[in-house]
Amino acid sequence: LIEAIVFTGPDPPICRTWVAEGEALLAAHSETPYYVFARALLWLQIGLAYIAGGLDLTRGISAARTACLLAQGTNDPQLKANAGIIAVMGLAAAGDFDQADRDLSKITALPDTGAYAEYRALRSLVNAMLALYRGDLQSARNRLRPIAEEIETLGLLFLYPAYVDANGMLQIYLGEYETARGTIRHLLDVAALTANPFYKVLSLRMSALRHYFQGRWFDAAAAAEDALAELARDSRQTLHGMRTLQLAGLIDYHLGRYERARDRLRAARQYFANTGNLLSLCETNLSLALVATEQDPKNLLARYLREGFGLAAEHRYDHFLMLSPTDLEKCCRLALDQPDLAVGAWPERLLATKFSTPPACGTNAEVVPGPVAAAPPAQEQPFLEIRTLGAFRVLRNGRAPIEDHQWGGRRTKLLLKAIVVHAINDIPK
Repeated sequence: LIEAIVFTGPDPPICRTWVAEGEALLAAHSETPYYVFARALLWLQIGLAYIAGGLDLTRGISAARTACLLAQGTNDPQLKANAGIIAVMGLAAAGDFDQADRDLSKITALPDTGAYAEYRALRSLVNAMLALYRGDLQSARNRLRPIAEEIETLGLLFLYPAYVDANGMLQIYLGEYETARGTIRHLLDVAALTANPFYKVLSLRMSALRHYFQGRWFDAAAAAEDALAELARDSRQTLHGMRTLQLAGLIDYHLGRYERARDRLRAARQYFANTGNLLSLCETNLSLALVATEQDPKNLLARYLREGFGLAAEHRYDHFLMLSPTDLEKCCRLALDQPDLAVGAWPERLLATKFSTPPACGTNAEVVPGPVAAAPPAQEQPFLEIRTLGAFRVLRNGRAPIEDHQWGGRRTKLLLKAIVVHAINDIPK
């Protein structure tokens, strides 16, 4: 029953009911030496429900590892490998990439782990998700490509929504927004055909993320609010719900709704801290730093930047799930503009490696990040904030406006306006 509800689209209230019954049954037989295979299998499914349903990553990883330990006494490497891959799924979602790598190496060493098509496809999907979460986008694409064929050929429909969600996220991160639009519509169609609210939430959140990455704040807000409305039917918090709330807070920040952005991001931050989700906790701290520039005292700005970049440096995070590259760069420059905050060298490293200027066209120079100390000072690389509500204004670092006499002629300013209006489309002469 647990496996069925997870594979047909996790329904949190039902998942919790069956997980509670399963845990009660396991507790009643905790002292018995019998039913080892059955107990291991039930622990595995409980771990899957906690992780795939977003109920509790920490408990899900613990349940999957308990299944691994019990599976050692069953002489069934397939069961142990399945439990291990579920644990890796949880570790990837939590941002514990080093432990995920160690667990994957143990699974690879097991004999006969590729015997079943279902397991092979699940392992490929988890590997793709791990690459996606850590920002290895090309590897994620290479791993996702064969999964679609396996799903279609072998009829593994239970993996299809997770595959579509991962593929859509990848397209957004790569800037393939029109392709992502088609993926989102397809997932929304699947949600309607199956009357599945979980799939609908995934598609709406993906739509909100796409608009947010493109800077379409009102469209992003509409999709995010629809997703939150779908999630409201379950009063208890889930990982999917809190990531949606985090994204909604970021969108509120860009719309100038600073108090609501702060409240939403603080609620998400508290959840991620309590559940040990370090990747999301890191990016939520950085998101709160953006809001603090408009809303909170400077000491809170320093706190959020230190905590966010401290976690990023410790776990080597340079890619985030909900925080756009534009906002990440803004956080880095905020940190470097105020050297007294003592946030460490990670912001400089991110600017030097992720936002560095490529070599001139026609040269054979290779982009090789230099040492952190060689990164140019932040004031030599100002980010620009373009405001189009009311009078057209361009500000350096969100503060100093570019005056008319600084444009070097009227045509330059008109060209920038044309680029802003037409976005990624061709600009008429």
